[in-house]
Amino acid sequence: TFGTTSIYNSGIKIEHDNFGRIRRVGNVFINYDFNNRIKRIGSVYMSYNRFALSQVGGLRIIYNRFGQIVDYVGNVKNRNSNYNFNETYNFNEENYENNENDNLGNDYYYYRKDGTKANVDKNKKIEKK
Repeated sequence: TFGTTSIYNSGIKIEHDNFGRIRRVGNVFINYDFNNRIKRIGSVYMSYNRFALSQVGGLRIIYNRFGQIVDYVGNVKNRNSNYNFNETYNFNEENYENNENDNLGNDYYYYRKDGTKANVDKNKKIEKK
């Protein structure tokens, strides 16, 4: 209504450069390399191989010889990271698994044929028969 105080929320400021690329979102800066690929977002660096993204922070992306992603290793930012992402790739079947570690290290179990479960040392490898 007219004459009352109102709160104006301008949202997050987005800045562009002369080429139309996004240079800043809020207080996070974005840097580009000479091929117009993103090189850094804030404090997270990215690197590329000859055809695709190969690393984001501490997360390495592994490709097969056909250029398909076959594995991820590491975390984007290791500090205060409670989120892990694992992908298993077997014979053109992709299984995605998101694990939140809420039970603080009690993830390592195997199930016996009789239905009981037992703890497994996380450093010990289990042989498949």
